[in-house]
Amino acid sequence: MQIYAHRGASQTHSENTIGAFGEAVRLGVDGVELDIHATSDGIPVVIHDSSLSRTSGTDLDVPDLSLERLRAVAPTVPTFAEVLDIVGSAVHFDIEVKQAGIEREVLELLGHYPDSRWSISCFDWTVLEQFRALHEECDLWLLSPLFTDELLQTAARLGATAAALYAPAIERQTVDAAHAAGLKVMAWTVNDVARAEELEEWGLDMLCSDAPHLFVR
Repeated sequence: MQIYAHRGASQTHSENTIGAFGEAVRLGVDGVELDIHATSDGIPVVIHDSSLSRTSGTDLDVPDLSLERLRAVAPTVPTFAEVLDIVGSAVHFDIEVKQAGIEREVLELLGHYPDSRWSISCFDWTVLEQFRALHEECDLWLLSPLFTDELLQTAARLGATAAALYAPAIERQTVDAAHAAGLKVMAWTVNDVARAEELEEWGLDMLCSDAPHLFVR
């Protein structure tokens, strides 16, 4: 079972920051999960919420700000390029795209890092359709709270390789059914050791955690 750091090592460091990703790499995780929006001038940045209110205490939205303005009000928000510069090919990236319409900008940036290893995930599967249209070999993961027939049908149509599912909704038969369909399974977000051990026993492929230090062996 591979261990992914959710928004970096976010239990011990501020989420989606250079420090969180650096700590995840230091721990020896298999991958990191991060969230992408783009600024008004088309620069992919790493932040979970569109709004800066929760993380930076200002009622502004990332897509409405230029990178220069974002730097002025939220200096700890890294660009995706800065994260790629630091992490390189050390771990695999689960890139959760949070904003529709930025597919081309994300792929263009990734094209400058040919050694990086990555997959694109999204709850909005129409975004994944756009990635597939732009990149025939793009590795796609379907994010979903539940494992459904619609997910299986969409995965087959898009050529997706994994389903990233809400951990409490995963049962042994969920993993078995996904594997039978040729899909790997990621569970998010697991911070409990006993639950992780149960999921591993069921054959879970990837576990996403705020506390990767609990699970990296």
